[in-house]
Amino acid sequence: GSPFLIVQYPIASARGITVGAPGANVHREEGTFRIVIHTERGGGTAKGLQWGDEIAAIFRTKAFDGVRTFSPSPPIEDDTNESGVYYAHSISVPYQFDLIG
Repeated sequence: GSPFLIVQYPIASARGITVGAPGANVHREEGTFRIVIHTERGGGTAKGLQWGDEIAAIFRTKAFDGVRTFSPSPPIEDDTNESGVYYAHSISVPYQFDLIG
């Protein structure tokens, strides 16, 4: 029963941005990653909502290691919260990543 996170990549696409420069072409991946926060059932929703807000703030309009992130969604409750041992909240973070190759 300890809280935990899951990271998922439900939506992603890639395309070539430049052509004709072997070894130096830009390929862009765009999509969203989803962070699902699982907290103990029966503990209320405050902890999951607070952690969701804090995680969203970490990724809000940032650039690191070639990744650019944009405005995350607010934390939302999972539709399956009525069953199971954990209560889940999730945020979705849109991103872009450029690969040179």
